[in-house]
Order: sequence, then structure tokens, then C-alpha cells
Amino acid sequence: MELVVAATAEITRSLISFVISRTKAILKSHRNVVTLQDEMKKLTEHKNSIREAIAFARREGKSPTLEVNKWLQDVEELERDMDTMLDDGPASSSAAPCWNISSRYRQSRRTVKRLKRAKELISSCNFQVMLADRKSPSKAVQRMATESLAGQEAALETLKRIMELINDDHINRIAVWGMGGVGKTTLLANLNNLYECSLAESFDIVIWVTVSKDSDLVTIQSLLAERLNLEFEPGESMQCRANRIYRRLMLKRKSLLILDDVWEKIDLKDVGVPHGDDQAKCKIVLTTRSFDVCRDMMTDREIKVHLLREEAAWDLFVQSAGDAAMVRDIEPVAREICKRCCGLPLAIKTVGKSMRNKRMIELWKDMLRWLKLVVPSGGSCIEREVHLPMKLSYDSLPSKIHQSCFLFCSLYPGNFSIKESELIQCWIADGLIDKHQTIEESFNSGIAMIENLKDSCMLEQGDGIGTVK
Repeated sequence: MELVVAATAEITRSLISFVISRTKAILKSHRNVVTLQDEMKKLTEHKNSIREAIAFARREGKSPTLEVNKWLQDVEELERDMDTMLDDGPASSSAAPCWNISSRYRQSRRTVKRLKRAKELISSCNFQVMLADRKSPSKAVQRMATESLAGQEAALETLKRIMELINDDHINRIAVWGMGGVGKTTLLANLNNLYECSLAESFDIVIWVTVSKDSDLVTIQSLLAERLNLEFEPGESMQCRANRIYRRLMLKRKSLLILDDVWEKIDLKDVGVPHGDDQAKCKIVLTTRSFDVCRDMMTDREIKVHLLREEAAWDLFVQSAGDAAMVRDIEPVAREICKRCCGLPLAIKTVGKSMRNKRMIELWKDMLRWLKLVVPSGGSCIEREVHLPMKLSYDSLPSKIHQSCFLFCSLYPGNFSIKESELIQCWIADGLIDKHQTIEESFNSGIAMIENLKDSCMLEQGDGIGTVK
């Protein structure tokens, strides 16, 4: 009997202890739920902050690391668990049947586990939100396919001068200008390749953008973004894109932006290129046919690319045409053909290649006859490579009056130095300059026209003072 009483007493004590421990846990349950809700609010704030960082980074061409993705998945799992708990209703603090103590205790234990998990996720959120590039990192300099300048001493000297200006910290904008086909693009492409290592040391990134006549700011932004590994969102405004390009370039220690074939002023601020006090972050080199563009773009230094002198032109012609041009009977004709190219590298190379390794003198004589006529044959490579770029320069003159004044010069022999005063008098007599002005005003208008045609590379300085050709 005593054993039964002792056993009963022990069971009673254990039961009382069990009930007391469970009761304490249940009494704490409400407080734990409130604490859990507070911790979940903090966790949600961390989650939203990280999601904002990821959204911004995705626009920059990046994606979150596996660590970040795993953390977000764990948070979402806990949030779903919390929703289930709230659907079941909070633990009641009112009296309840004894048979419900066990259920309420299990609910309290789950609350404690959720609270512990929430605190763990908050403490583990102190990691840096590492973001990995979706694309492979951009190389500082991308090599370009272009023709070599080997043996072209004048071009190599110009190249060296451009590089010196690029390395000058006091110069931020450089213009390389000259008539179409004179070799501006080839020059800068060789600069990009020959000085690849030097540019990579001086700049975090070198960006080449071919502008061309029909490009707009949106196109230029897209080309910049592609090089910078930026991805634009559909419907994103040009200003928003400009801000993102600006931020990305400002992250670089220093950038070099090469704008090839610029026809009119580009507002670099609207594109997103650093300007004002920040412009030292991004150095600009541009090529253009018009000196007016240099003025409008407020370049610090302008380098004009001139036509080739006779011997330099002949050396380039032989490189293109091959040793057939040096055959005794052919060489005199070949030299005459080279002269007809007027020192224009594009014309020299195009005509030279068309005659490469042709050893029949009749073919050379026919080419000379054709050049004297200066009538493009339909669809020929010479028309495509030489005459069309020239026509583009002519079509881009500011007005029909400018075109007519230029065409008037065709009345003079080729390579002839025309007196400016005589040319202006002819323009006045032909009605190309307003006759109702005073003599001084008409002369000033003529000088302005000549300077405009020179700035457009349609006329060049003649052999004497006050002459053009």
C-alpha cells in the first residue's frame, strides 16, 4: 500500500511539474507572439532593402549571389509559416479546458522556434550584398579591325601627338577633323590598337561609339550601355538612362570615350557623360568633318588630318596596288592615277586595290581615262567607297547657296590656287551673295562663306596667302 501511495505521490508531483512548466510556456506565449511580430517587421524591412538593391543592380547588368538568394528564400519561408500561424489565431490568454493545454503548449513552442529563426535571419543579414556580373567583365580596351599605318610616317606622327594630348591631364576634349576619307577613323582605330597597353594603364575603360550622320542620343546611349554592361528597362526615359550611364562612368577611375564621325553637336550631359567638375573622369576624343562641330563641342585641342603629300601618297598607292604599279611601262600611268586621287587615303587605297596585281597596261590606261572623266560607274566599289562619302559631305552643307558657291570652284583647274578676292567677286556677279549690301558687307559675307567651306573640308588653304583650292 505504501508503494502505491509513494508512486501516486511521485506521479502527482511530476504531473504538477509538467502542468506548471507547460502553463509557464503558455503564459509567455502572448509575449513571444508580440516579440515575434516585432522581429518579423525588422526582417521585412531588411528584405525590402535588399530587394531594392537587387532591382537597382539588375539595371546595372548584375544579379544577386547564391548567398543572397538563399537568404531571401529562407525569409519568404518564415513569412509563409507566420501567415499560417496567424490564420490559426493567437494563443488565448483566457481559461481553457485542461485537454487544450497540450495543443496550446505546442503552439507556444512553435512560436519560440519562429522567434529564434527570425533572430537568426536578422543577425545573418549583416553580410555585404555581393552582386555578381551576369556578363563577363568588359576588357579595358577592345581591339578593332583596321588597316595598318605601317610606312605612313605623317600618320604615325599625328598618332603620337594625339596620344600625348590624351595623356595631358589638363586637356579633356580632343577633336580630330578633316575631310571625308582622309583617314580619321583609321587613325583612331590604330591609336586604339597600337597603344592598347598604354590606354589600359591610363583608363579603366575605352569606349568606341560610331555616331554617324543619322544617329540620335538614344542610339548613342544604347551603344554606351552595351559597352558598360548596362541593361535598360523597356520604356525607361532618356533622362533615367543618362543618370545610370553617369553613375556607372563615375564609378570608374577614368574613362576614354571615342566618338567617331560626329556630324553635329552632341549634348554629352543629355547622354550621361560626366561634365562640369566631373568631366576629368571621362576624356573625350571625337572625329568630325566640320570644324563647327569642334566649336560647338568646346574641344580643348583640334588636330586637322591633312591630305597626303605626293611621295607619301605614292607609297600608300604601291602598298595597295602591289608591285604591278612598279612595272616599267605601268609606273608612269600608275603615278598619274595616284595624282588623280589628290592625296586622299581612302581614294588611294580603293583605286590601288582595284588595280592590284593587274599587269596589262591597257587596264591601267582605262582606269586613268575613267578618273579623268570622274564619272562613277554604277555599283562599283570606287563609287561606294569614295564618291558616296564625298557626296555626303556636299549634301550636308548648310544651304543650297553653300553648295552653289562650292560648285563655282569647279570652273577652275584642279589643284589650282584660287584668289579669295576674285572668287568673292565672281560669287557677287553670279548673284550668290546679296547685291544689296555695301561692298564691305558683301566682301565680309564672301569671307564667311569661304571659311565655312574650309571648316566643312570642302575647300583648303591654297599655296599662297589669300588663296584656296
